[in-house]
Amino acid sequence: MLGAEVVVLERRIKFERINRLHLWAWCGEDLKGWGAKVLEPPELSFGSDPDFLHIGISELQMLLLKPCLLLGVQVFFGAEFRGARPSAVGSWDVVLGGADGAAPGPPPPSSGRLSNVSILVGADGPRSAVATSLALPVQEMNGLRKEAALGLVANFTNRQSSEEKRRRPFSLARQFYEGLFAECEKQTGLALENIVCYIAPQTHYFVMTPTRKSLINLGVIKADVAEGETLGAVDHGKLARVARDVVAFKWRPEDPPMPEETLDQLVGAPALFDFSRTRRASTGFQVLEGPSQVASGGAVPKLIVGLCGDALIEPFWPEGLGVVRGFFAALDFAASCKIWAQSGDTEAASAQFEAAYRQLKSLAAKTRGAVLRPDDRSFGLHPSTRYRFAAVEGKTKGRANSAPAGPRG
Repeated sequence: MLGAEVVVLERRIKFERINRLHLWAWCGEDLKGWGAKVLEPPELSFGSDPDFLHIGISELQMLLLKPCLLLGVQVFFGAEFRGARPSAVGSWDVVLGGADGAAPGPPPPSSGRLSNVSILVGADGPRSAVATSLALPVQEMNGLRKEAALGLVANFTNRQSSEEKRRRPFSLARQFYEGLFAECEKQTGLALENIVCYIAPQTHYFVMTPTRKSLINLGVIKADVAEGETLGAVDHGKLARVARDVVAFKWRPEDPPMPEETLDQLVGAPALFDFSRTRRASTGFQVLEGPSQVASGGAVPKLIVGLCGDALIEPFWPEGLGVVRGFFAALDFAASCKIWAQSGDTEAASAQFEAAYRQLKSLAAKTRGAVLRPDDRSFGLHPSTRYRFAAVEGKTKGRANSAPAGPRG
């Protein structure tokens, strides 16, 4: 919408990820502005409890694909980033290839490269190929206690039975319900820090944070993993059984029990994630210059490289930080690219992004009031419309969604 010609390289060939994402209120309203009709809870109770505002990953991907196509974005599925290099004509090329198992579809350019690239954005996860190939520095963080650094996700088919329709989503933390969690541990052997249940038309989605010690005691993971190392081998059969036991536990006395038929219908295998070590980029905005000898007229070609989403900062997603940080980082980077495109001042563009990134790194559920401005209806493209202490000038009145205000250009 700022006038750039945009190409998306999507490694996957289908939208089939079923996990659900917790949405902060602004994200939900923003997605409604883009035409979302698949937010949960249903429309009549939308926003009544912000803890249970959520959307499926595949639903979100499909939702965002539609306006991209309407705005002229080219999307290549089954396409993989393989590197960037200066060309012989004074510009940068992005080299790409087909991802493994790619199905027939709109093919990437037959040349195997995108030419005349000015801006490259890596939105490809915490093991970002863009960051790795261009040597963008990444830090590994150890900020979470091991007892609270594991995430267990399990999905069960929503059969829409009468019992399931009477169940309600819930979010419980051990610090407030010690007796309930102790009873669950007694019955299942699994010690939890918290548990959240989202109910969607297709699935019951559970995300919980088990302790490492209880997983070892249950034989789900090995006890001989060295201090500071990640999980190691996981016994997926035992993990599935313990996930079933925890979901069957009566977390809310007023809810009917989860039907046995539902407990027997896992959607995919339960997954265990280790957040004891998370990654974040040292910087999310970098200017690369090609060799001057390859450029026409002696000019040095420049490539703006940025990172967004988990490639920029890997979240502890049981807190629901992934989507809001991803949206804000995308806006922060686009705002800096706008400065560069209009002025050519890469230092000013980089300084604005880094100022915003400092705020983004400190954003969490407990700090949102200190980091973000109170009126989320004024959030716009410029970082100063969103962050309280962004050290940037030129605050402008933004629209209450992620679409940049004003004419294209």
